[in-house]
Amino acid sequence: MHLKRIELNLTLSFKQMKSLSKTWLGLVILLLVIIGCHNKENDKATLTIKSKTQLNEEVKINLYTNIDQVTLYESKTDSLGHCSFVLPLKKPMFVTIQIGKKYGEVYLSSGYDLQIEEVGEDYQIPLKHSGVGAEINNYISWVNSNVEKIKWANGRGLNQLDNNEFLHRFDSLKTTITNFHNDYKDSVKLTNETISMLEYKNTIKFLGVAQEFKFYKLNNSLNEKWEAQKNGKEYLEARVSKEIENLTNSIPLDTALLTNGYGDYQMLLNFYWHNTINIPVSEQLLVTKVSRDLAPLMSNALIKKGDYPETIREYMIALDFNYWLAAYGITTETDSVFADFKRTYQNSSYLPALNNFYNEWLAIAPGNPAPEFEGYTPEGKKVSITDLKGKVVYIDMWATWCGPCIAEIPASKKLQQKFASNENIQFLNVSVDRNKSDWEKFLTEDKAWKGLHINIEPDKVQSLYTAYKLFGVPSYIIIDQSGNIVNMKAPRPSDDKVQEELKQPLAKTI
Repeated sequence: MHLKRIELNLTLSFKQMKSLSKTWLGLVILLLVIIGCHNKENDKATLTIKSKTQLNEEVKINLYTNIDQVTLYESKTDSLGHCSFVLPLKKPMFVTIQIGKKYGEVYLSSGYDLQIEEVGEDYQIPLKHSGVGAEINNYISWVNSNVEKIKWANGRGLNQLDNNEFLHRFDSLKTTITNFHNDYKDSVKLTNETISMLEYKNTIKFLGVAQEFKFYKLNNSLNEKWEAQKNGKEYLEARVSKEIENLTNSIPLDTALLTNGYGDYQMLLNFYWHNTINIPVSEQLLVTKVSRDLAPLMSNALIKKGDYPETIREYMIALDFNYWLAAYGITTETDSVFADFKRTYQNSSYLPALNNFYNEWLAIAPGNPAPEFEGYTPEGKKVSITDLKGKVVYIDMWATWCGPCIAEIPASKKLQQKFASNENIQFLNVSVDRNKSDWEKFLTEDKAWKGLHINIEPDKVQSLYTAYKLFGVPSYIIIDQSGNIVNMKAPRPSDDKVQEELKQPLAKTI
């Protein structure tokens, strides 16, 4: 009963927009006018930042998509936390502002003279705005911070809720934001166009929260299926399916929202892609037991088959390729998908970002030098990848908080025993734990896990991820005796193929 009500609440608002064609068309035109119209060449906005916690920290104004990030401006706060600058604008836009570790969303339009006050690093503390443009930005800041507060109420995120708990929280979210919207428009002077835009922005945000919850449910279900299959147990498919079947999968497929860089809409599309493309393909791989290498081709075909506006399809294919390139690197399958995208969308605005990402992978293709990095052993000795030249190196990127990493350790011990008599191989276990004491405690309690253990300093973890294009941990890499890449996506210790992959470079001389 409750699940059916959530479907009605969500789909009703969308169906009303669809059925009331004049209203729907008006909203699209309104968004085009407000965030899509071009201004004069010399249009600009002035921003002054006063930060209480982020002193001498970087300041960035970014445009985000799920494909790329464009930095429009960057500077630093001074020793007092102050920073002021003028930003040229070609059109009004929603942007992300980064003040050190503090992030927020800001709406900018020509003539704005905005003072932004940061009073707390926590994402649930809204930025405070004054000056020209403050009214709309205080609204946006309050809504965004309170959406996050409600999503994480009582210290439990959406991924920790069952359906009934989510329904209660979702109703609370909609009621809180709607009441605030009504009170704000009655007490603060906003144009009717701005009020309508903010109301629609909230609708998109509600849909995004629902898609996010559905993603967690579907993803948890997929993980349970994998675990059940691995242990030879039956999975209660019908029970789980009934729990999630009434969560709506309908979203407005609106080209105007996409092409004007509307961040909430891009996030909504991201979860929609996960729920309708990525997870179904993963389930198909589980059921059919076909090669996982085919996943990029399968998801690409599913998007092509879908009933999408062409601009939405282009975006989803680009998003999909970006995901699989990050997950698999350059393979025959990802190459095929990318070549097809370039033929089909020769003038795509996504091509520069995708080409850059692809070229970054080419730089770490087999035969190229492994990017340098260094870490420290439990005894405090510095070890770099260069120090290990002359040996084949099997790198295990892991962390104590990573369940799949820990699950591979027994297999890692057995693998090391297989090569115990070979002095030409080094097993390098690279911890990305930011809390060094967690890593040291783990190794103290499991002294049977041999190999060379190092921990990466917290401020160097991100550069390691960037250099090696890490999708996450665990990640496994093989480097040859000359310090060159053999395989950026090496098999896990539990994979039967790993021994053969290690024997191949061991058989070669420098």
